[in-house]
Amino acid sequence: MKAGAERETETLVDRVRAIRAAVGPEIALRIDVNGAWDLATAEERISAIARFGVEYVEQPLPAHELEQSAELRRRVRVPIALDESAESPG
Repeated sequence: MKAGAERETETLVDRVRAIRAAVGPEIALRIDVNGAWDLATAEERISAIARFGVEYVEQPLPAHELEQSAELRRRVRVPIALDESAESPG
């Protein structure tokens, strides 16, 4: 699901809760943020939705924020995917 435009964490929590309830626990749930959050917001929101069995959160921080992305990964238990941060295949 796309995320990132929410002004409040609770709005995201409500959406993820509703989707999880609709699809059940067997469906993989992935969140794509398109780099819309800063580190503090990402930590807060990912921690808030972790209980819904999110498989991973894609590009929560801007693509150039590699060190902050690594720090975020240390702070949250949900895996982080960085597709927009990849500049070359090798």
